[in-house]
Amino acid sequence: MSKSTRAVVATNTVATVLGGTDQYLNSACCQFTSNATVGNRQIVLQILDSASNVMYQFSAGIVQAASLVRIYCFMSGVAREAAFVNGELNIPIPFDAIVPQNGSVKVFDSANVAAGGDTMVVSIASEITR
Repeated sequence: MSKSTRAVVATNTVATVLGGTDQYLNSACCQFTSNATVGNRQIVLQILDSASNVMYQFSAGIVQAASLVRIYCFMSGVAREAAFVNGELNIPIPFDAIVPQNGSVKVFDSANVAAGGDTMVVSIASEITR
């Protein structure tokens, strides 16, 4: 299993999978801290191929307002939630979501409310396919 954590002061982060291997995406958890800029953020996860084409896209389905800290957990085996529970939201992804070799996982605010002002910390767990 491979795990990476990236801290980015921005509204998006991209993690590239190690070359030469396809990997199952087990989970991607994002702690998103919105700054005081007014607007509703919409967190999205995309799995991209090596040419940056979108293979999968998963939306949190709930917006985040200004000046809040929320945790988004994209993982398989969970039910789609309609509200944050203690500041956390689970978003289902397929058990067989594969990030292809030289592909990447992108987590971002699709509304792009406060580019460069919000903070995102993303942890990604994946494993090599057999």
